[in-house]
Amino acid sequence: MLLKQVLQLPSEAAFDIVTPNTIVVNNQLPLLTDVQALAKQTFPEIKMGQLGIDIAAFDIAKAKAGFKPVLSASASIGTGYSNVLTNNTYSKTGYFTQTGNNFYQRIGATLAIPIFSNHINQTNLAKANIGYKQANLYLQNYQLVLSQAIEQAYLNASNAQQAYVAANEQLVAVTETYRITNNQFALGGVNAFDVLLQRNLYIQAVQAFTQAKYTAVLQQKIYQFYMGNPVVL
Repeated sequence: MLLKQVLQLPSEAAFDIVTPNTIVVNNQLPLLTDVQALAKQTFPEIKMGQLGIDIAAFDIAKAKAGFKPVLSASASIGTGYSNVLTNNTYSKTGYFTQTGNNFYQRIGATLAIPIFSNHINQTNLAKANIGYKQANLYLQNYQLVLSQAIEQAYLNASNAQQAYVAANEQLVAVTETYRITNNQFALGGVNAFDVLLQRNLYIQAVQAFTQAKYTAVLQQKIYQFYMGNPVVL
């Protein structure tokens, strides 16, 4: 019932606990340097930082273009008609006659040389250079934060793995002691209190082993997440 409340399931919902049989603690972790290199190639924060550098580089190219002369060309054609236009005999001039007589063409070219720009171009270029340096700093910061997160995940996984090994060894020792104590009790060598004490130690060892196992699996999954692997059991 408590687990249903935690999962926000209705009380009448059918619910049972299934123990997965694929939970395995890996004995060896991927190399930290390999995971960091792979994450820097795939993580969206790094790609976003690299795109920021590309955008800043385009801004610099655009600012430098302001120092270059600009040659522009233009052309136009047109004609016109007026229903009040008349000829010398006061008769209206025909439509096609007007459009033929009023037909005109225009072509032109303009060359703009940026000699005096009130330091606008210099200011734009300076801002673009600053933006480029900031984009590089952002990328370096993303890489540093990601590397630190991966290193912390590696340490967590490594410590959890060592705790799992220790808990496993402890469980093996306590299980053997519990077995011997039960045999001794059957032969009258120990009393019920000794058996109960060893049983409690055995239960504690099982609980510690189970917690260490799933903690190690979780930390390994988190560490492998930086390689692009989804966190699934």
